[in-house]
Amino acid sequence: MTTITLAEAQADLLRWIDQLLPGDEMLIVDCGEPLAQVRKAHRTTTPCQAGTAKDQILWIAPDFDAPLDEIFDQNCVVRSW
Repeated sequence: MTTITLAEAQADLLRWIDQLLPGDEMLIVDCGEPLAQVRKAHRTTTPCQAGTAKDQILWIAPDFDAPLDEIFDQNCVVRSW
């Protein structure tokens, strides 16, 4: 089990957690007294990957590409920056 001080944890906690493997534990101490025990969790899902939803469109409104003129009334000012 890795042991780090509170000052080390405050300075760069993400780096310390990234070094842990799933299931590994880390103890955070202050003045030699344990404050917290951190255990890295096992990932329950995989990160999203580009292209995984290819050909998965279930429904698109028939007028999704219709002009938007009807939405804006005559007094509405539309600015393009």
